[in-house]
Amino acid sequence: GLRARAELNGNVAVVLAPANAEEARLLGQRGRIKVTGYPTPRALRVENVEVLDEAACVTDWMSFVAAPPHPNLTMREVILMDERLGAHDVCDEFVHDVLRLLTPTPWRVPRRPFTRERSLDAILNNTSQHCIYLLHMDQVSHHMVVEAKEGRARVFQCFVRALVTGTDGSAETCGYTAREWASEEPQPGWSKGMRAAHARWGGGRELSRGELAEILEVLLALQEAVAPAIVRELSKQVPTAVLEAEQAHGEGDGFTPVQRWTAEALERPDATSIAPSADDGAVLFSNDAYRHEPFVMHVGRALHAEFSHAYRVVTGQEVMSTTYLRVLNHYRWQAMFERAGAAAGAAVGEPR
Repeated sequence: GLRARAELNGNVAVVLAPANAEEARLLGQRGRIKVTGYPTPRALRVENVEVLDEAACVTDWMSFVAAPPHPNLTMREVILMDERLGAHDVCDEFVHDVLRLLTPTPWRVPRRPFTRERSLDAILNNTSQHCIYLLHMDQVSHHMVVEAKEGRARVFQCFVRALVTGTDGSAETCGYTAREWASEEPQPGWSKGMRAAHARWGGGRELSRGELAEILEVLLALQEAVAPAIVRELSKQVPTAVLEAEQAHGEGDGFTPVQRWTAEALERPDATSIAPSADDGAVLFSNDAYRHEPFVMHVGRALHAEFSHAYRVVTGQEVMSTTYLRVLNHYRWQAMFERAGAAAGAAVGEPR
């Protein structure tokens, strides 16, 4: 075992491939292998590493310490058993209640922007601790909880239940509660997309480090490229008065005219609709229930296809008009995060 870093003895890590040929050469010269470590990977001597067989790789999720009235339960068990937590179908409220479960002082939990540079490797390489990451991602219109330990992870989420009317007049129920997502079996009546996402990420299934990297990469791609492209396309199509007010507002503090307009449009989710456009993109429009100035907005084919596919992969749900409007509403998430002293925007919680 290690003597200089005795605190590492007994920790579980995942062996990593060298980043390049030069790193592989140096590791080989020194008789070391690269393994996960926090905040950065470590290079350990081969003789100080024990390879575990599959039977020994059983993750004990019980070290999660829940608050009363559910002590000594795993995160998944709490979601399945707790009446309030399991019934959530609004993702931001669900994540907020998970945080309240973890600590009586949620406002003191440090928040950090979820970025490729600061977050991806930190989450993937922190295999020695039991961590709960709360991903607040308003800018891609979704929030979720990732629980990680010893190179394994579990994803918990929910999606607002609603009756969606198709262009042919047919009605279909979408969405799921946190309890339904955490349940082992899919629910009767779920769509093909919901079943596929649940089979891939849900039901308390243990994800490998590679699978966790896959879902985080999808979220980062949405955040870094797709969402900004949506904002650029939609922001030019807001009502003329809103666009002129936005240009006059500039980089000032507070909510911008576009944010106020989208917040107004989101007051009644049933008052906006989405339909295929002639170019196989999407048209967002106000319907008869909308009580403000009517609007019509268009998302091009390539952008709509990219966004809707990634969104379906993560959530199992089809993109709705409100999804696009929320992306536009949170277009200044980075500036708001910085101005609020890291109190808003995408964030991950400290290791638990």
